[in-house]
Amino acid sequence: MFNFGNMIQFTYVSYACLNEVNKVQQERSYEDQTSASKKEVGFGYQFFYFIYLLLQLKPNEVIGFEVKDDIHIELPNGALILIQAKHSLQKKADNSTKNLTERDNDLWKTLFTWSKMINDKALGRTAVGKQLDFIKNARFILVTNKNESAQNKFLDKLSDFQNKKISIVELRSIIQGLIDASKPKEKDTKLESYMKALINQKDQWLSAFLKKVEIRYNQDELLELIRNDIKVRVYEINEFRLDMAFDCIISNLSCWRYDQVKRDERIEISYDDVEKKLSKCFFNARRTDKLPRRNFDEVLPDNFEDQTFIKQLIEIGEVTPGDLPKMADLTTFKININKHLDMWVQSGEITEDEREDFHDQSVLYWEACFQESHLSSEDLDPSLSSQDQQRILRTNAKKCLIAIKKTKLTIDKDELDLKFSNGEFYWLSDQPRIGWTFDWKGKYKK
Repeated sequence: MFNFGNMIQFTYVSYACLNEVNKVQQERSYEDQTSASKKEVGFGYQFFYFIYLLLQLKPNEVIGFEVKDDIHIELPNGALILIQAKHSLQKKADNSTKNLTERDNDLWKTLFTWSKMINDKALGRTAVGKQLDFIKNARFILVTNKNESAQNKFLDKLSDFQNKKISIVELRSIIQGLIDASKPKEKDTKLESYMKALINQKDQWLSAFLKKVEIRYNQDELLELIRNDIKVRVYEINEFRLDMAFDCIISNLSCWRYDQVKRDERIEISYDDVEKKLSKCFFNARRTDKLPRRNFDEVLPDNFEDQTFIKQLIEIGEVTPGDLPKMADLTTFKININKHLDMWVQSGEITEDEREDFHDQSVLYWEACFQESHLSSEDLDPSLSSQDQQRILRTNAKKCLIAIKKTKLTIDKDELDLKFSNGEFYWLSDQPRIGWTFDWKGKYKK
């Protein structure tokens, strides 16, 4: 069975492993440079930064993704925070991320994008007064994983300007100097056009805008930032419960974003809606009466029919040979409960003794069902044909399985759902510690 939840998890894990992706060498083939994975990392970077800011949202604030900008936040007083998030795979010789240079395309393209936004004719901002009003009401933040550069003269002077150490005329001359110093191959390029679009603005416009520009460097550990935010909300929890809350938040927001896009609706969410959408994630992480659950990426065996529990199910007609989707589902149940038991032991949620006691109790449940279902199997009428006897034995075996499949098991006072409970019985029959046919031990127990 196709598991959309696992697909979402795979997607965000793929995006999230930015550190692994960053190990890509500088020398790439043309095919590598144009591949979709490069764009996916940039998109994932934006979405994770959106989630990071979303978790910090305050009452009466609204955050949006790819609506007014890469990310925007609307404040209660009507002010607007516009955020461009730029991720780079480029590396220096020591394999660290490249610096944000004064001729960096991301830098100038971002400033150009904001200038076009400020002067947007479609929104009635053609007059300078309207443009200045927009600037006054906004903050412009460039977020990047690139490092700060001591050689970036423009950003150094921008800081001086914002601290009133130099005038807008001096800062304008710095930009003009960059244009004049452009190499022949940089002439009439997009980079130069970005610079010219900025310098062509009037002093009052340029001064008001550049006072509101912020750069956030070295923003690369987004997963850790998100996890730290979760810790603040949930307080003292172990790593496994933290992982559970993280999985829940990412999955919920990914599915929500998917639904919004599918319905052609804006990806905007208020503080109140965030609290409603994610409150269960935090509540479950804090609960002491319920063991943490995770979404695991299951690695399924190459041949389902080699598994003892599948062989047992095929024998009684519960599974048809070649029915791979059903075998995949049942195998997933078996693996999932076992992974959760491992996780609960490792995290200290349960002890090894409690896990073994859980298996023993499950066997006792099975034993009661088995004995009741096979009462007539113990003393078959010898006058019946072999075919009729086999039919009775198979019917009794299926009665046992049907009863077992309705059983909800409990561990550490936590009632497990049927997928977990069924998975436990499939795991036990794979060992095999239990079976379904009257003579299962002779056939499967080695």
